[in-house]
Parts: sequence; C-alpha cells; structure tokens
Amino acid sequence: MQTKRQLLPSIILLALLLAFASTTVFAATIMTTMRTDRAVKAGADECYRTVTNIKAGETVKLLGRNQSGSWVFIWADVGDGWVPAASVNVTADEVSTLSVWTDHFEGEACSGNPPLPDARICGQAGNDTTAATIRWTDIYESADPDLPTGRSYPPSTPLTLTGRDFWGCFVRVRSNTAAGNGWIPVQATDTREIMGLPVLVDNSGGCQIVDGQIRNCNNSEENTQGDIRTVNSATTIYNEPNTNVPTGRTVPADGRVRIVSERPGWVRIRSRYGNGYIQVEQLNPPSAEDSQGRMVEGSNLHTEPDTDFATATFVPQGTQINILRFSTGWIYISAPQGEGWVPAPTVSR
Repeated sequence: MQTKRQLLPSIILLALLLAFASTTVFAATIMTTMRTDRAVKAGADECYRTVTNIKAGETVKLLGRNQSGSWVFIWADVGDGWVPAASVNVTADEVSTLSVWTDHFEGEACSGNPPLPDARICGQAGNDTTAATIRWTDIYESADPDLPTGRSYPPSTPLTLTGRDFWGCFVRVRSNTAAGNGWIPVQATDTREIMGLPVLVDNSGGCQIVDGQIRNCNNSEENTQGDIRTVNSATTIYNEPNTNVPTGRTVPADGRVRIVSERPGWVRIRSRYGNGYIQVEQLNPPSAEDSQGRMVEGSNLHTEPDTDFATATFVPQGTQINILRFSTGWIYISAPQGEGWVPAPTVSR
C-alpha cells in the first residue's frame, strides 16, 4: 500500500492536469443568421470561385475565420464556404473566438493571373450556352446601361451566351443577325443558367442571383456604382491597387470613368476602356453636376458604410444631396439633415 508521501507526486500531477484543462479555451462554433444575400466563396477572398449563394436570414454555423477575422467559414444547408464577416449577424468579439482556418475549400488556389480581364474576381470559365430573347432589348457595349450601342434585338432572337458580368446581371452575346454582338441584361433572355460562364466584367458592387432568382438587378449599375469623373492624362489601369500588375489597358486623357470604391491613393473604376484600379492623382476634380444627386428612397444616415452603424438622422425620399465619396455598395452624402453613409441603391443622379 502506497503511503501519503508516495501518493503526493501523483496528486500534484493530477491537480496540474485538471488546472490546465479548466483554463484551456477551446474555439467556439457560432449559430447565427446571414445579414445579407451573399455569394459563398471557396476561400477567404473574392478571387475564389463561388461555391453557392445564400439568402439573408438563412441560419448558418460559423466554424472558423481567417487570420484577420474579416472572413468566416460557414456551414449551411445550401453548402459550406467562406463569406465576409460583415455579411453575417455576428460581432467582432464573437468572431475572435473562432479558430483560425488557413485551408481553402477543396484545396483551391486564388487565381492570380487570369486568362481574361477581371476573371480573377469570381467564378471559373464555363462553356458557351444558348438562349433567346423574350422581349425587345437594347444592346450595350459592356455590362453598363451607360454604354448603349443604338442596336437592339427583337423577341425570340436566338443567341449564344459567351460570358457574363460578376453578378450575372448582364451577359455577353453573339448573334448571327444583322444586329450583331454585344451585352444585354439577363432578364431579357429565357435562361438563368449563366453562372458557369466566364466572368468578363468586374462590377461586383452590383446585384446577384440567389437560387436562380435575380435580386437587386434593376438599375444596378446606375444605383450601386459611383462618381463619374474624367482623367487628366493617359492613365494605366491596374488589376490591383499597386503598379506591379497593369492590365495592359489605358484610359485616354479626358476619358470618363465610374468610381466603384476607394483605397488609400487608389480608386477602383469601371469604364468603356476597362475595369480595375487607377491612381487618385489621375482624376480630375468632380464637376458640380457630377456631385449632385437625390434620394430615390429614404434612408437613415450611417457613421460607417455598414448597416450596424445607423444614426437617428433620416433623409427622406426626394431630398437633393451632394455626393462626396464611395465605398462598395455605399455612398457618403451631404444632405440638409447632415452627412453620412447611405446604401447606394437609395441614391440616384
């Protein structure tokens, strides 16, 4: 029989193990809901392919996060993958309790050198598909209602779809008719099976397709994209906000661009010359006309471009405003009621 002196080391070891177990913090999983409709990505970045789409209000389980906590890995009925933390009803403190995940769904890599302009943003190249128009529709030079060609297709025109914009609101089409080729809204076609097409235009501040249903596509380019400006000299467009990755495209002097969002020293733009990033110093000052707008829908002002930062100050529909700056999906305005961020679809020119 062991004496008390002989048992003492074992007791001390057991106590230490129990103490360690009681103080170890294990990463949590969090049950919550989606704040917004959202494309679920294969990795913690927009450049990965879309795994599935999920609706606002859907229940999800958060399993992990990236190092910064800006993206979280979700488990949901529609599928598993990564979404921005801001698209989920979760606090930063809750996100910090998740374990850090560094792996990517199915081991996929983020595409760094796309074979087509802007294809790195989303999706993977697919096959051409056929469709037909269901009504008269204008043809555009790009996925942008600001760039009509003056041509149109009548109903029942047979088309070959060869590409799409980021969200699938516009499709690039080829036609054997006299009207020629161009871009048309997907609503004008008899198909929604277009998300496997290659992404030819990055307009990712816009609308999306969820479970085959088009959402937020009406006037998406006009309402969600930003300030129209001109450039002061021939300006190189870059794939990223640095001078290491030029796209090979240039905006000519006095060419018009539309600002999608801002970065320190850079703006992300769309234009008929190409999409990507240009340096802020290349922009001409906004004209008075470019900075004016009105509220097409009433909205509270927000201190940050986020629904969680709403103030009690309300700007009613029809109010004339000045547009000051942009973030993807949001516009910072000056109104008689004050200054702040409002959702981009509430503003028009």
